[in-house]
Formats: sequence, C-alpha cells, structure tokens
Amino acid sequence: MRALALMDQNDERARQVKDEYLFGPDLLVAPVVTEGTQRSVYLPQGEWVDYWTGSYVTGGRTVIADVPVDQIPVYARAGAVIAKIPEDVMTLVPQSESGNTQVKSMDDRRVYELIDGGGGASITDFEGRRVERGEHSLKIAGDSAAHMILRWRSGKPSKVTVNGAEVKVESGESGAFVEFDHLKESLVGWE
Repeated sequence: MRALALMDQNDERARQVKDEYLFGPDLLVAPVVTEGTQRSVYLPQGEWVDYWTGSYVTGGRTVIADVPVDQIPVYARAGAVIAKIPEDVMTLVPQSESGNTQVKSMDDRRVYELIDGGGGASITDFEGRRVERGEHSLKIAGDSAAHMILRWRSGKPSKVTVNGAEVKVESGESGAFVEFDHLKESLVGWE
C-alpha cells in the first residue's frame, strides 16, 4: 500500500488525496469513509478500468463512483496483469507446518488476472517469474513450476493457445479463464 503521491510527486491533486491508496503498482483503492451511495475518486494520469464494471476511465481527473453496500471503489490500470492466489486459499502457511488440515493452504495454483487495455505491462511475481504482456499475448518465464489460471477480468477470448497448442476457454463467476501447467517458459496468445 502506498500514497498516490508516490506514483507522481508532481501531481498536485494526488498529493492532496488523503483516503485513497495504490495497492501494488496497478490497483487504486478508494475506501468508503462516509455514509452514502457515491463517493468522489481522484484517478491519476493514464487509463483506468473500474474493477467491478469493466468501464474505462481516463485519469487526471476526479470521478463520482457508485458505492454499493457490498463493495468499495477499485480501479485497475488499463492493460495490467494482477498476480493473485486462488480464492479458496485461506493461508500461505503449508498444512505440514501449521498442522491444521481444516484450513485450505497454498498449493501449486497461481492466478494471473488480465485487465482490459493494451499490452506493455510486466511484473515479477512473488516466486520470481517474469510476466510480460503484449496486446494479445502473455509470456511467463521462470523456473518455478505451477498450475496457472489465466483469467480475463472482462470479455472472453474466442481462441487461446499455450505454447502453440489450443486450450479450452472456460467461464466462471470471475470471468473467462484457461488453465495450464507452467514449467520454465509459457507463451499464451489469444484472439
């Protein structure tokens, strides 16, 4: 978590924002701190995507965000790759170390969520894999083997290939996704 001013110290409005923060390099979170069904959100320069609706918003301005009772305003940088852990994982401590077999712990699954927008984003995940995004491609490089779940936050590709082989695109409540096993390098393409 970090203040918006750390993204661009020359942005006067970002320096004045007191109740928003960046969560990692690509998520902007605007907690609800007063009662109501809307709140103003300052978005720094760039293209942003409302995480919940998929709507594009040009930054460098303040927008009015709807605030349903069950969610807070979250905006993602357009074209971002968000590394996540599976939703059912409750702890990062292996069961062998905690001794608790009732709580789902981290396994070999890893999730990358793709936010609408162009390519060019790159991240290094917490296990040292380098992830580089093109407009319709994703390259994952690193020796940490894992079962990958690649999810499109909005939209559904008609065709996806992993290392040249076509894979089935599935749908879930969090969007369209594909699954594959990563060893050293994986190249994913989609249309």
